[in-house]
Amino acid sequence: MADAVEHLIDISVYNSVNDWNAVRADGIVGASIKVSQQVNYLNPSCGAQVAGARAAGVAPGGYHFGDPRVNAAQQAQFFVNNARQFGLFDDGALAPMYDAENWEGGGLVWPSPQVLNSHIAEHIRVVRQETGVARHLVYGSLSWWQSRWIDPDVWADEDVLLWVAVYNGQPGYLQGWSHPNDALHQHTSDGIVSGIPGRVDKNVTLRGRRIGDLVNGGNDMQLSDRMLNAWGGTPTMEEVFRYIDLRSTEAAQAAAAANAKLDALLGRDVGTFAEADLAQELLTQSLSGKLDTLPDDQFDALVKAVAADQERRARTRSA
Repeated sequence: MADAVEHLIDISVYNSVNDWNAVRADGIVGASIKVSQQVNYLNPSCGAQVAGARAAGVAPGGYHFGDPRVNAAQQAQFFVNNARQFGLFDDGALAPMYDAENWEGGGLVWPSPQVLNSHIAEHIRVVRQETGVARHLVYGSLSWWQSRWIDPDVWADEDVLLWVAVYNGQPGYLQGWSHPNDALHQHTSDGIVSGIPGRVDKNVTLRGRRIGDLVNGGNDMQLSDRMLNAWGGTPTMEEVFRYIDLRSTEAAQAAAAANAKLDALLGRDVGTFAEADLAQELLTQSLSGKLDTLPDDQFDALVKAVAADQERRARTRSA
């Protein structure tokens, strides 16, 4: 069984979210949101869903529901045009996803593996060409992966990750099937998540992957609106972002990198910083992908302490 590390949801217009902060507090770190289908359907709830997720610290992403009845390149362009307006190709957003499945009630049935895989390949090509985003997710049922009805050998490179649906009640278990690029397991469509009335699709990461492995821009998570608002723009997002490194999986290396970046930010030895312990707490939480779970009083105290330190140093330089 591959390690199940982080939890995500995928939603469409049929899923109402009453409280995104409750969703995040329930351990959800990412949400793939339906953007489009064919070349004339745009999820009317997409904008609000993306904004709500982003504000709560849940990485939002967009997906397109593929359809063999419409030209693949035109569908991809329609997806790009609409997903772009919601910032879904920005760094820190969950990678774009192609949803490959039948919808017999709507007359959508893929006629052959050849047609399906050519659509997937063309979709990825156009999205990359138009956005510069290399990372991509492709979703399909386990049976299609097993039978190679969906065949990653046709279109997958190291930046294309596989999202496998099998509702077996065992998050992270793909029933003996595996692929080097498998990344997510949709283990139920009947999930319960705080802040969401009704049931929702739930997913877990595979192979020890973190949310940073699934977002645009490599393994770096964008700072949440909560942090940007707290800083008030001073120091800048870039200054803070440099010392929060979500890439390392080695605790010792991560701590060393975090200290070095904090040293650079403060301009002096972290050991002399009055809020050093608090700063390290923030960094430790960040490196675990849990920035927004830091208690408000600690978070606010750190923000004020660093800002005050910068002001003191600015006054010293100008004196």
